[in-house]
Amino acid sequence: MIILAENLDVPDPEVKEAATPTPPPPPPPPPLLCTRSSVPCRDGRECISRGYLCDGKQDCGDGSDEENCSRFCNRAGVFQCLDGNKCIEEKYHCDGARQCLDGSDELGCWKPAEDCSLRCDNQTRCIPKSWLCDGNPDCSDRKDEQGCIHEKCSASEFKCENGQCISSSLRCDGNQDCLDHSDEEGCSARPLPCPSGEVKCPRSGECVLADWICDHDLDCKDGTDEKDCDPEELRCGSRQWPCASGEQCVPEPWRCDGQRDCADGSDEAGCPPGICGSSQFQCRSSACLDLSLVCDGKDDCADGSDEGGQCSSSACSQRQCFHTCYPSPRGPVCACERGFELKSSGQICEDVDECQRLGGQPCSQTCINTKGSYSCTCHPGYSLEPDGHSCKATGTEPILLVAIQFKLLLYGLRSLKEDILATIDKNLIIFSIDYDLVDQKVFWTDTSAESIRWISMDTKKKGTVVKGIKSDYIAVDWIGRNLYWTDGTAGQILAIQLTAVWRGKSEYTIVLDDDLNQPRSLALDPLNGLMYWSEIGGEPQIEQAGMDGSSRKILLNQGLGWPTSIALDKLSWKIFWSDDKFHCIGSVNLDGTGISMLQLTQIKSPFLVAVFEDEVFWTETKTRTVQRMKKMTGKNRAVLIKRLEQPYGLKVYSLRFKISPDPPWKGYVYELPKDKL
Repeated sequence: MIILAENLDVPDPEVKEAATPTPPPPPPPPPLLCTRSSVPCRDGRECISRGYLCDGKQDCGDGSDEENCSRFCNRAGVFQCLDGNKCIEEKYHCDGARQCLDGSDELGCWKPAEDCSLRCDNQTRCIPKSWLCDGNPDCSDRKDEQGCIHEKCSASEFKCENGQCISSSLRCDGNQDCLDHSDEEGCSARPLPCPSGEVKCPRSGECVLADWICDHDLDCKDGTDEKDCDPEELRCGSRQWPCASGEQCVPEPWRCDGQRDCADGSDEAGCPPGICGSSQFQCRSSACLDLSLVCDGKDDCADGSDEGGQCSSSACSQRQCFHTCYPSPRGPVCACERGFELKSSGQICEDVDECQRLGGQPCSQTCINTKGSYSCTCHPGYSLEPDGHSCKATGTEPILLVAIQFKLLLYGLRSLKEDILATIDKNLIIFSIDYDLVDQKVFWTDTSAESIRWISMDTKKKGTVVKGIKSDYIAVDWIGRNLYWTDGTAGQILAIQLTAVWRGKSEYTIVLDDDLNQPRSLALDPLNGLMYWSEIGGEPQIEQAGMDGSSRKILLNQGLGWPTSIALDKLSWKIFWSDDKFHCIGSVNLDGTGISMLQLTQIKSPFLVAVFEDEVFWTETKTRTVQRMKKMTGKNRAVLIKRLEQPYGLKVYSLRFKISPDPPWKGYVYELPKDKL
């Protein structure tokens, strides 16, 4: 079959096809510019975020973002997931959120707890929750005081303008409980006349104690109580040193202690020259100079006494020294490294026992001498602060229990929260208080009702232990489960079982009544079965005996005026006391040595004393305040509570360990003789 092709486009072999021009090549793409937070892929076609590198997913089209991941992860600040498929920044490691696909960034991570709520100082310190945002940096990097958001006050609390929480019952009660006094702002003024012993603020109209006028604390809201004050006639106490200005007295131990305490600095003027260390040169002007600066051709001493004379570096080779030798104007001298001193021979160095040399108190609690230095350690329940010297209690927040006339006040020593634990009859007075850490009870003595009563810390239970007794001070034996008290009128120390319930008949024992002359305050050491008490009779003294009255001995009977109260500090192995005659706070070692008495102008009528950590607390009956200061130096004094009502009893409530079925004192039971109960 023949098919005729019509209208078919068949190229004519005789006709040449016209040449098609070749198009020019496309221009090269502009160079890829990535931001600082992104990186280019290998093919140069796109940029991806640095965070997508080695994350287990291909984000670049050529997959280059997931290559050579081991090299990328092997650098500082990067954590590699265990599966090897991803790296994350170190800051996301153990942050509580899974970043690795296998979750390995959250494996074996530390979890915050009550006693270890924050890690700081490069993970070398762990801070308890009660230390966070308490106003005192416990981390060297101050991380525990950063980003602090104060907890919201509860419905039963009033929030001060500074964020402090106090009980709503303290609002507009005439007392400035907020540190910024905001709890008394906007309150109606108390009606005239003011009660006896109080005066009216001229402008703001509230009543304040007459003793608060010109006491250097602002008590009137308008500040008029500290205006137009006549200069007081300065009368320094027998244990004080008068500043040259004639306007200030400081305790004798503050004189020449290396710190300016007088406003004019006169307490550090005219002090005898200090003894230079064995690695120092003493100028004729008494200044101490590092030996490396001696005989260096420059006058480093103000009088030039460090140059000249026998300054010759070759002289040292002629003398044998234990550590090192330096030239001096007086010829070659041997020197010791820090922590050592030259023996009498002048050539051999021996270790310095800083624990004894530094007054026996370079550490807050325990000092351990080491070769060339020393270290500080803390008792169980305490942790060492960043300064390497101070110890701070761990566990729950310590509470200051204060008896203010007919109220039991709770004052948080970390949070500064105030609350009222109990209010009794306004005609009665809470005189002395103590607590039982086992059953969580607070006991108090009421001199008006002649009884000892208690209330649980949760306020759900309360009761009466005994009636018809005259008690000055009480003390709880939380191990032997007995309650002790002193009767100054009868000259006795008595005790009763801690769980006793008043049923119309008193069943107590007289522990000690032989030759007691007005026993006043009482302190117990249940772990060692010892009790201590003060007497304010004809010959004031502090005594010690077993808790059954045996092995009685006098601890201190010299230098006492009127020891109104005592407090046992087992951390420093000392007894502290308040002296109302000499207006001071004293301390003595438990062996009767190392007597110290701190007499501050602000200590006027100290009533009761308590000790906690590195501070001593006391109640002042004249100014109606609760104050504190450093227990060994008297420095950093502060007023914690200032009220119109009279403060009496004082105790620091601190639970530094949990009560368990097997407590550390299990197997130790101290009981009074059966025939005495």
